[in-house]
Amino acid sequence: MNGARFVQLAALAGATALLAASAWLMHGQWQTWRAEQVRAAQAQQRWQSAQALLPELKRREDMARQVQALSAQVADQGFDRNRWGERRVRRALSQGSRVDVARVIDALAPKGAASVLVADSFELSTVTAGAGLFHTPQPGDEGLSLGIAATQYFQLNSVQP
Repeated sequence: MNGARFVQLAALAGATALLAASAWLMHGQWQTWRAEQVRAAQAQQRWQSAQALLPELKRREDMARQVQALSAQVADQGFDRNRWGERRVRRALSQGSRVDVARVIDALAPKGAASVLVADSFELSTVTAGAGLFHTPQPGDEGLSLGIAATQYFQLNSVQP
């Protein structure tokens, strides 16, 4: 009976060891599975972020195509950037008579195809309350305020094609 009991105890010890080894392996596999779940969730999040950026990417591609088409059009029309000069124009917001402001604006106005004015900012306003830009000045009119920051491009006549 002692031998049968020993066999039973040995079988129980073997089964316990096998169960412990199985639990240890299962725990390792479970940790690996959890790590893979985290990686899959991160990959899913990156994919969703990339999908959200796709419309912006397509918009930029369209814009790049439009710029290329416009550049080709400009080149076809014979525009040569070496034949143009540029001048930065800056005038702080200041007040003057309507005649003086009109002279400044006339001096900046493009003169045909030989000049282009690209304004970064332009502010024109009346100084007198109740006065209008497009109405006849009334007595007591204090003039206008003008401020501008721009780039004026002009053709260079001295450069031969």
